[in-house]
Amino acid sequence: MIAVDYNKVEDAVLKKALGIFGQSAVNFFNIHTKIIAPAETEIKNIEIKTGYMHY
Repeated sequence: MIAVDYNKVEDAVLKKALGIFGQSAVNFFNIHTKIIAPAETEIKNIEIKTGYMHY
């Protein structure tokens, strides 16, 4: 059995829907604003581990 994190699934579906429908989705949720550009909503965490020593 595969464990599913439904919060991640819900976030992914909503993000994709807003990307496709854009202003229509904002109007559907009755939010009074205008989309002018996409915004980054995820924080990237990059960790690099190497076993090399640089001189």
